[in-house]
Amino acid sequence: MSHPSAAVLAAFGVPAGVEAHPLEGGQGNSWRAGPLVLKPVAELREGAWRAELFKGLDSGPDLRIPRPARARVDGAEAWHHDGWEAWGWLAGRPNERRLRDVLAAGESLHSRLRGVAPPEFLYCAAHPWARADRIAWGESRHDCLVADEFIAGLAAARRDVTLEPQLVHGDLLGNVLFHEVHAPAVIDFSPYYRPTAYAAAIACVDAVCWHRHPAADLGGLAPAGLDAATWGQMLVRALLFRLATFHTMAPFRLTLAPALIARHEPCAHEALRLAGLAGL
Repeated sequence: MSHPSAAVLAAFGVPAGVEAHPLEGGQGNSWRAGPLVLKPVAELREGAWRAELFKGLDSGPDLRIPRPARARVDGAEAWHHDGWEAWGWLAGRPNERRLRDVLAAGESLHSRLRGVAPPEFLYCAAHPWARADRIAWGESRHDCLVADEFIAGLAAARRDVTLEPQLVHGDLLGNVLFHEVHAPAVIDFSPYYRPTAYAAAIACVDAVCWHRHPAADLGGLAPAGLDAATWGQMLVRALLFRLATFHTMAPFRLTLAPALIARHEPCAHEALRLAGLAGL
């Protein structure tokens, strides 16, 4: 794991003598140095866009918003330096068992993002998650849709939905920080232009498949005003998104490992039941 250099720390205003220490969670590439969290930025255009967006969002009693830090070198300012970006550190820890609170924090964030136009890079992003998202929504084809029976069954269960898209955070569950005193904070924004219910469905799928949340609870987690069939369709797409990601990361694997399918089966059966469709 690469370490932010002394020059990077100095550019972001970290006091001399303050060392950077690796942080747990995420993709394992974030470092804390005093009041800042630093991490590599793969796409400079996306990183600058994200910083400008969050600079203008308001924190409140319902949600804390992370603030980007500018790098200053030779009188010039930028949102990145030598491939790194920095954000103000926020106290708290994720708690994947607090699913309803995660969903509430997501709603608070999405209410702040309502009306924000999608950036152009979203439509040409090529990383595995972006590719899997397009597969989940039927906007792109992939061998996994025919090579894997489980994924093919989920894809066949998709029906049209008429929910309005907006800018959403597509990876909420592990990126909401809880604190005993402060409001929740949402970090590591993963942008998608989809219905807010889809972002909620991804968090629910992650909780059921990886953190032992009961699949039987899924029906009661639907966003307010959403009927069961539409919520089931969001869950189907969320499952496709997560499973297709495995394939786009490892395209040599034609079918999912049996243990991985078993992990996702209870969630899939409940999603199809809610959608009013037969099981896989």
